[in-house]
Amino acid sequence: GVLRSETEILSSIFVDEQLASGFEAARILGFSDLWKSSQVGAIYLAQNVALVDAYLKSVSVQASARITTPEETSEIPITIVNKSDRAVSVSVNLTSKATSRFSAQPSELIQIESGQRITVPVVITLVGAGFVDVQAQLIAPNGESFGEVENIQISSAAFSQFARTLVWGAFALLVLLALSNFVKRQRDRRSKTTPTS
Repeated sequence: GVLRSETEILSSIFVDEQLASGFEAARILGFSDLWKSSQVGAIYLAQNVALVDAYLKSVSVQASARITTPEETSEIPITIVNKSDRAVSVSVNLTSKATSRFSAQPSELIQIESGQRITVPVVITLVGAGFVDVQAQLIAPNGESFGEVENIQISSAAFSQFARTLVWGAFALLVLLALSNFVKRQRDRRSKTTPTS
């Protein structure tokens, strides 16, 4: 179940194929009937589960808690941190429950060396005003998501730019109407003061 899924994720993210195959072999051995007792097998399995978890937790995603984008479609920076002792290949995906307002394209598959952190741009589209709650998560090359979810609030300044343009347009229209009214009153005054012959 869980160990198989985590082992498959681990096998796909680590560039070192020997490490990945070693975890697969350990998983198979953990479920073997060749142990003296099922308790010894369970202890071996628990140690390997802890090791797999430690490796998976050593790769994480980081982002600012709040991000404002300048346009409806923008790139936002997401950082991938590899604290493991091996190179990994992962991508980042952003999701939200507000699917009518938010969409994102997963990042390209990125290789991160041991002890490195890389910031990748993720293309998003955000429609409308206000914040949208978004979750950032790592994706293994096999398509499985893993690791802690990073929660982000994203808003777009594009709507405020539109609103600013709309306000300036309304202001210009009011000025034109006031000028038109002023010119009309001036004409009316002139026509009243001009004697008719």
